[in-house]
Amino acid sequence: MSSFSPRRLSKRLVGPRSSLLLIAATLFIIAYSSFSSDTKTRQPRSLDRQQPLGGAQNPDWSIEPPETDQLKPHSFWPISKEKIPTAPRKVLYFSRHKGTIEDFRAVAVKLGVLVDVLAPTHDYGGPPECLLTKDCSYLIKHICKTYDAIVIADTVPDGRPFWQERCSRHARIVIQVTNRFDFSVPSSTFKTYYGEVHSVGTNSSSNVRIAVSSPFQYLFMCLRTVRPAPLWVRPIGFVPPMNPPIHWSYLRGHENRIAVVAHKDDGQATIVNELKSVGVEFKLAGGENRPEVSRGGWQAVEGPQGRLYRFIHLRFQSACITLVPSRPQLSSIDLYQSLKSGVVHLIPTLSFYTKLLEAPSSPFKKPDSYSDIVNLDGGLTIWSEYYRPEFDDLFVRFGSWEELAHLVRGPEGEAMLRDVRHNVKLAMEAFEDETLRAWKEALGFWGAASKAPDAGLPTCSRSVFKR
Repeated sequence: MSSFSPRRLSKRLVGPRSSLLLIAATLFIIAYSSFSSDTKTRQPRSLDRQQPLGGAQNPDWSIEPPETDQLKPHSFWPISKEKIPTAPRKVLYFSRHKGTIEDFRAVAVKLGVLVDVLAPTHDYGGPPECLLTKDCSYLIKHICKTYDAIVIADTVPDGRPFWQERCSRHARIVIQVTNRFDFSVPSSTFKTYYGEVHSVGTNSSSNVRIAVSSPFQYLFMCLRTVRPAPLWVRPIGFVPPMNPPIHWSYLRGHENRIAVVAHKDDGQATIVNELKSVGVEFKLAGGENRPEVSRGGWQAVEGPQGRLYRFIHLRFQSACITLVPSRPQLSSIDLYQSLKSGVVHLIPTLSFYTKLLEAPSSPFKKPDSYSDIVNLDGGLTIWSEYYRPEFDDLFVRFGSWEELAHLVRGPEGEAMLRDVRHNVKLAMEAFEDETLRAWKEALGFWGAASKAPDAGLPTCSRSVFKR
């Protein structure tokens, strides 16, 4: 006769039920964690996120809110199929320039990394006031520990606090030179500043990379004794959607009209007179902020300083007649945006360009460092993207005003534009692939396997740049 025991009854009733509950809970946790990790890997969070930065407040810096939501992953904009880090890496993009910000956001989507934008609000050429009083040293250090990489773009002097605070001990620092790297630096401090940039850019153990957006930016540094190893990171040419959008029915009636986009002090009158003399109809669009330009619907004839691709090519896909490469950088993000949008550029041949610039009493302004460029081996065929070999099939070149008129009005014009647009499309796809590989090397998230392609630029040596 078995004895009755309340404890034994409790074990029989409670024990199995508890085990079942424990097993069910464990299976639920495993399933949820698997789903969560898979979701984080395949679908990174929106890039338009806000990073609180530990609650630190600073009146001189502000996280820029997103203006659009177009940069979330889409089916036609796939995340890179190559292996990416298990958890999305975080990048801080430190810039004042809208174009570079949007371009890098697009790159980040393709690479599967998260990005925040920190836009400085202090004046050009000087650090935030809090740095002068050492009140925001904590903020700098906290930022450096929060992000895996920090990209300082457009205005390089804005990044001095990051390398002065030895931020690279915690995060990769990328100095993206898209403007003259000493812009707004007082000339009295050039020597010290150049020494700083050269030191951080050539020290292999500093975890700092210098990336240039064009050959000219690299040349500009070389001529000032700052000689980093060249890492050429082209823009991918991302063009933010228009708001409000332009209807294509409106554009169809304006595709063959030409606008002269040139500043009055940079050859505008000469362009107008030459076009009239060869019978080319045009519209005088004026300067950078003229409303008729921002409304669009015109092709463009640009003077040496013209930078209005953006206002024109965003509104239609047709030909942009560019008389002379833009000054002072011999290239800009606008060039890649216009090419990405399918714009065809008609530019002067190298000999005609040189003739225009060097003619007695020429109204056209020479690009910065022009005298240095033409005295170097290769000249503009190395240091200006307009005349580099890889762009030979992406532009239509004319050797005289009469030839320009023939190209514009000739019966073969439309077929020529179609052929060049096809070349541009293929080239931009190749350029984008090169750019993504270069960003991988610059950010350092993928290791040595993501070696960037050869920049095709000469070594920045003292034998070439004798200064």
